[in-house]
Amino acid sequence: MTTNTMTAPERANLKAANTTNEENGENRSAFKAALEQIDGIKSSLRDIIGELGEAMTMLKAAEREQRASAKEIEVFRAKLKEIQSVEI
Repeated sequence: MTTNTMTAPERANLKAANTTNEENGENRSAFKAALEQIDGIKSSLRDIIGELGEAMTMLKAAEREQRASAKEIEVFRAKLKEIQSVEI
């Protein structure tokens, strides 16, 4: 069995780069584009969360209606059974 040993990279080995104004502008525009993209994602997520909230509300209402319908059916069955048991 062979073992591979890896050494950790050196820390704090970043050196200040000599950048021009053009490179700074490109970096800023890249950062601005990334920030705009993140903002768009956040907006989309807010919309999705709102839609999920609406879906939850609709599902809860449907569940309440289903329970009410089940109770009505049970009452109806009980009355039907009562009527069927009456002898004339």
